[in-house]
Amino acid sequence: MGALKHTNVVLGRITEVEYEAEDEHILVGQAKGDMVIATSAAQLGGLAIGPGDTILSSQGGLPTWRSPANILTDLSGQAGAAFDWNGQNLTNPGTVDGVDIAAHAVDLDAHTYSFMQKIRTGVHFWPFIVRAEGTLNLTVDALYAIPFFVARDITIDRLGIEVTGADVGKIVRLGIYNDGTNLYPGTLLQDYGTVSGAGVAVVVASSDQVLTKGLYWLALVSDGGPQLKMYTSAYPILGSFPTNFAIVSESTGWRKTSVGAGVLPNPFTAGGTLISGVPIVLPRLKTLD
Repeated sequence: MGALKHTNVVLGRITEVEYEAEDEHILVGQAKGDMVIATSAAQLGGLAIGPGDTILSSQGGLPTWRSPANILTDLSGQAGAAFDWNGQNLTNPGTVDGVDIAAHAVDLDAHTYSFMQKIRTGVHFWPFIVRAEGTLNLTVDALYAIPFFVARDITIDRLGIEVTGADVGKIVRLGIYNDGTNLYPGTLLQDYGTVSGAGVAVVVASSDQVLTKGLYWLALVSDGGPQLKMYTSAYPILGSFPTNFAIVSESTGWRKTSVGAGVLPNPFTAGGTLISGVPIVLPRLKTLD
């Protein structure tokens, strides 16, 4: 676009009326929306209207139309106060302050914190908050299920029980179930096989299992009646018995009788009953994933 000039010069000069008239000045190549700017210290010129959604910026000492992408590029790396997005979404940012947004979004520790997320690797740990412990004689062929809350992605490599009263020649089968409907065990995740109930000892079954955040059910069944360490929950997610709201009457787990100690059923056998005290089955943490 050219310089600012008078539109009508008569006999090589302009009159006072022409000089002062609003419609007697024009930019060479002028169009609606164009602007008058000082193109130098001594001359006025024009700046054509920019494309839609562009922003006027200063570049090299002159005003220049810039796209929003150009402006964001200009802002990046600039020190100073944060600017206001006016309630608009920031989509597909890639990284913010060097943080990968996609990775940040799935990083549980970046958004929430639970004491159950911090577990020492290489040790057996409690799957729930315990109110009290004692001992329990298993019912022959009864399948037990104990809630196991996983606060973050982990890998476990063992399941263990403590036999406090031996039953010679008898075994205990261990496993893990996925959560089913309304806090009842669902599909079988892994059958860990059997451990001995014939001696007083801590006995373990070994196998790696990746677990993502959520609720699972530790399970066991025996072909005998060995005595195991047991516990009741300080936070009974299964509620209290409907006929007794006493603190000692919380529902900690499920028991289904007459199942048998062979391969664990898949899914968990329907029709279990709620019980207060449940056998202690402790997983061992291999890694925090």
